[in-house]
Amino acid sequence: MIGMSASYFGYVERGRQMASILYLHRLAIALAVPIEALLLPKPHREKIPLRDVLREMIDTFDEEECVIFYELGTKLVPMIRKAQLKD
Repeated sequence: MIGMSASYFGYVERGRQMASILYLHRLAIALAVPIEALLLPKPHREKIPLRDVLREMIDTFDEEECVIFYELGTKLVPMIRKAQLKD
C-alpha cells in the first residue's frame, strides 16, 4: 500500500522506529487525512460507551448492511465467548 513492510510498520506503530517523511506522506494519502493528523497527539475525547457507538453506527446502515452485521455478530460472538472460556 505505502511501500513499507508490515514488520517495519509494526515498529513505527509501537514507537520503536521513526517513519520517514516520505512514508508519513504516503500513509496520509492512503488514509485520506492531512499529514498533521499523523503527527499531532490524539485530542482528549470523552469516552462513549461502546453500545452507544454501535447503536449510532447501526442507525446509519441500510437493510443489506444490517443483514451482514447481524450475520457477522451471530457467528463471531459465540466464537469469542468460546475462546474466552478456554483462557
